[in-house]
Amino acid sequence: MGAPPAPPAKRRTKLRIFGAIGACVALAVGYFVSGPSVSSAKPGDCVHISGSRSIEIVKCTDSTANRRVLSKYENTGDTGRCRLDRQSTDAYSGKSGRRWNKKRYVLCLGPLAPAVGTPPVKKT
Repeated sequence: MGAPPAPPAKRRTKLRIFGAIGACVALAVGYFVSGPSVSSAKPGDCVHISGSRSIEIVKCTDSTANRRVLSKYENTGDTGRCRLDRQSTDAYSGKSGRRWNKKRYVLCLGPLAPAVGTPPVKKT
């Protein structure tokens, strides 16, 4: 004969423990599998813009890449700074960090290929 079935209280406790472990594993996998955050973009990186606020970092060889980051300004949301760069065609303003410690940034975006006669974008 087999072992007697576990009492219902013990079974629920085991289910809760396994459920908590499973949720932690799922969160960890999601964190490491997801792509880099746009807030980590730097000059020279390529991005894919779709829609009015959807932007993601992609490889410059990716067929979905449609803009290049020309410059990045930290601790500001002033997209007017991008007017200083004549190659800039778009500006993206965002926030990064924890809810209580958000940091603002602006990405100045331009074409994938630099205009003729202008030096390539330098990575800093």
